[in-house]
Amino acid sequence: MKVTATRRALLLVSVLALPLSACGSDAGSGESTGSPAAGSGVAASPAAAAKSAYPRTVKTSHGAVRIASEPKRIVVLGGAQMAEAVLALGGKPIVIGDGGAPLPPWLKGRTGDAEVETIAKQQSVQIEKIAAAKPDLIVSSNYITAFPGVAPKLKALAPTIDVDTTSINPDWNQILTTVADALGKPAQGTRLVAKLKAQMAAAGKGVPAGTTYDWVRLDNSGWGFGNGVLLDSFGLKPDKHQNNDNQSSLSLERSNELTGDAVFVWPYGKTKADVLATPGVSNLPSSKNGTLQVVGLNFALALNSPGAYSIPWIIKEIKPTLTKLASAK
Repeated sequence: MKVTATRRALLLVSVLALPLSACGSDAGSGESTGSPAAGSGVAASPAAAAKSAYPRTVKTSHGAVRIASEPKRIVVLGGAQMAEAVLALGGKPIVIGDGGAPLPPWLKGRTGDAEVETIAKQQSVQIEKIAAAKPDLIVSSNYITAFPGVAPKLKALAPTIDVDTTSINPDWNQILTTVADALGKPAQGTRLVAKLKAQMAAAGKGVPAGTTYDWVRLDNSGWGFGNGVLLDSFGLKPDKHQNNDNQSSLSLERSNELTGDAVFVWPYGKTKADVLATPGVSNLPSSKNGTLQVVGLNFALALNSPGAYSIPWIIKEIKPTLTKLASAK
């Protein structure tokens, strides 16, 4: 999930949204690895279907993890993105680690009886808090499982799953399908990913091919480019300077080089008025076309850490800009 760094963080947001965790136990034999056991053709009750899905083995960044039975006490480590994956797939976490940041609006009213706690900040994890919850499954972001020494401690508490990748910032669809697998609902996870992709494509319908974007943070150092890969799902493509590795920047003197057809700006420690008053901004194509959109922290978080609930939220936020882009063809 999302690394810090003052310049490259258009999204240090994600770090704020993370706690800490790691991976599970050895794989056994005779387990489900992607679908429940075949039945007799008669529709099973939800309880029977859940039971038939276990034991199962899930691949993680730390190897194969065996989940013996349907999890009832799920601890989520990784903030909003991990929590919404569990919740959207029917999981009922008992603890959601928020990393010290408040949960975003798309999770309001969705967390049920889960306790929202600050379990981890930076590279410090409160293992005793996790142990006190007596989890039977820990769902963690890869950002957290990468912390030195954390995985063995969590492994001793419960099977812990993350995405099977070396990246600490896996794609949102990988997170959903991994969590779905752990919850014994791989087909549901696949359908949910397809649905979200279709919603984004529909929102971008009519946007001319080749329409470009810049996704930047404005601070006292200038313009920092953030990871805008999700915008590609709306039919947009990166502008000439847009670099989705969170490491590129432009000085304020080069503001005129933000030539994307749409420019999304997160003013960090600044205001919308500051953005519009920055020399060169008023002459940008996006300013003249009404497609320069000044956004807030929640937009930045949703774009950098998208998920089952934040994607529909960001569709509503971005739709007016997409409509203007489509009408300009």
